[in-house]
Amino acid sequence: MEEFLITHLILNNIKTKDIKKNKYLLFSSIGDNFDCMKWNSNSKLYDIIYIYYGNNVNNYNKYKKYCNFISKNKGSKFQNLYFLYKNYKYILDNYEYIFILDGDLIISIEDINKMFNIINDKHLYIIGPSFINNYNYKSNWHINKYNKYNQDLKYTNFVEVNAPLMKVNCLYNLFNNYDNNLIGWGIDFLYHIKNGVNLKDKYAIINIMCKNPTNNLDLHKNCNNYKNRCDYFKNYCKNNNIDLNYKIFPYKPIIYN
Repeated sequence: MEEFLITHLILNNIKTKDIKKNKYLLFSSIGDNFDCMKWNSNSKLYDIIYIYYGNNVNNYNKYKKYCNFISKNKGSKFQNLYFLYKNYKYILDNYEYIFILDGDLIISIEDINKMFNIINDKHLYIIGPSFINNYNYKSNWHINKYNKYNQDLKYTNFVEVNAPLMKVNCLYNLFNNYDNNLIGWGIDFLYHIKNGVNLKDKYAIINIMCKNPTNNLDLHKNCNNYKNRCDYFKNYCKNNNIDLNYKIFPYKPIIYN
């Protein structure tokens, strides 16, 4: 297995814990059409880890110049994140928060920094961005549609799977007794269930402009295995005594300062 480390994430130092830790980590599972510059600049407050699922050696060598750690694995986003957890947990242990982003999302470095600051300042568990909803970009849930008149932060009990920013311990709770055959569908319900569904001030939507070029609901409806994914998730919950009586709703909005 090939992997690459730069800046302060050097394996020997991580193992001895003799490093300067960064609280914040951005993770994405990326392919051959990924723009490696869009989340990388001197102004970023976070480290970056990518898992590459493609086959192009030139692209892999290009991507590794723009992150702190990269490795190869075939899988979906959470499958590749679970691969990271199973093989390199000692790297994840150096962070307090992880932003798990779909590789095609459009979100500025300034807004990513803002979200890390908010989750840290407000001692939240899981947050997500709001999404532009128009002809070109889609918001799949009413709970996270962007509105320029909304206040900065809206408490909720649901953050969508395409862009959750969470405490690393919340991620570990998700991966406890986890089934790596879960692909997307239902994982967002699951990480709330495993971290507590009745918390009214730990999950939130942040009112920033994130753009999703793919309408995931339409995409799922057109997938041949959409129903299989749904049924697999329900069977997983049934076999693990997980209650799916889950209603999505917002709590009070507040101004961040």
